[in-house]
Amino acid sequence: MKTQLGWLDTNIFIHSLFPADSHYARCQAILQALDDDAAEGWLDVIVLHELSYNLLRMRLSADRHEAAEYMRGILRHNNIMADEKPAMLDAMDRWVNRRVGFADAWLAALAERRSLPICSVNERDYPTALDNTFRTADLA
Repeated sequence: MKTQLGWLDTNIFIHSLFPADSHYARCQAILQALDDDAAEGWLDVIVLHELSYNLLRMRLSADRHEAAEYMRGILRHNNIMADEKPAMLDAMDRWVNRRVGFADAWLAALAERRSLPICSVNERDYPTALDNTFRTADLA
């Protein structure tokens, strides 16, 4: 029977990259339990968002491509569950290839999957969003 780890926090994936870190051994043990099919955990998109930021800020990844590969490995893990894995993978591709922020990439991935527009005034990240604007009177 697998141990249910519950929601996996970003710090597990970050601390596991620093052998001198005081939490390294514990984080490695958690990741090993996932690898050994002894445990299962859940991943929320906010963890990917934090990783997308921290992997680059802390210079743990050379660029977005390398950071995305690390995050894809996490998402593709059989014992790491997520409600929206395909959308998360799509968001990572958008984040890398379109050079937008991760939150913007995530909204675009969800909008496409649900056939909904994005309501934004940010023309740079959402060039078609302004096509879907409405007048204030439309809210009444």
